[in-house]
Amino acid sequence: MQQAEKTSSDKHHALSYFNSTHAVDHIYMALGLNPDYVIPFAAVPKNGHKINGLDNRSEFAHYIMLVNFLRFLGAIKTKKASHQIVTCLTQVVLSLSPNHGLFDNDRLYLESKISLKMLFNHWSSESWGDLCLVGAVIG
Repeated sequence: MQQAEKTSSDKHHALSYFNSTHAVDHIYMALGLNPDYVIPFAAVPKNGHKINGLDNRSEFAHYIMLVNFLRFLGAIKTKKASHQIVTCLTQVVLSLSPNHGLFDNDRLYLESKISLKMLFNHWSSESWGDLCLVGAVIG
């Protein structure tokens, strides 16, 4: 059973990496577009899991809401550099949450949303010049 779960988890990670990078390839190469805005909204329902009940689906939800979003932004930054797009910023609107552990059993959703807040620190300390971040508290 554990081996089947591990294999399923590995497939999800490989597919999600493929999807996030290929989506950006499609935007820039097939459509010939440079996005003005990125407004991510991924809220994967993961209710009913306490700290001792995290499973592969919880992990995958976290990957969708945070890790793949970071990959998506990194792929946009890479495409902008490779296409020498330096004067057209992409505005990234982060969907933040007022829920900071106030609701029961929402596990990695909370961690994903709090991690999005930390992107502001990375944005200001790293070279994200092609991307401009703003946050909107939803909820």
